[in-house]
Amino acid sequence: MKKHQISEKKFKIWLERLPELCTIITKYYPGSRSAYDPYIFLFETDYEDFIIDLFSELPTSAVFFKVSNKLVLDAYVDRKLMRGRNLPVSDISRLHIPLLTRELLKKKIIKDEAHAIVDYHWRGDI
Repeated sequence: MKKHQISEKKFKIWLERLPELCTIITKYYPGSRSAYDPYIFLFETDYEDFIIDLFSELPTSAVFFKVSNKLVLDAYVDRKLMRGRNLPVSDISRLHIPLLTRELLKKKIIKDEAHAIVDYHWRGDI
């Protein structure tokens, strides 16, 4: 925003117009919204359907889309799944996500992975 001199006011106006320009979805937070962090995951894989099925098992809403040849996952992830240790691996809904992606890389199901916590997000009032 600083680089392109976009003011916070302009950004908020753009965000308010999103319903005119985008599809709006409702997400599910079984542990209340405050128990989740917004993450973006980027996968390079030849097994997109498998990755979508696998990460759709997370106990929250997951949105997938493509950017070039990458599969993007936008998900609010239970903080314990990203930050926790010593979680059992018998249930995908409780699996420590970095360990899961490491295992997928090791088995060559994904070729490359990157993720980041979303620093700035907006939600409209419905």
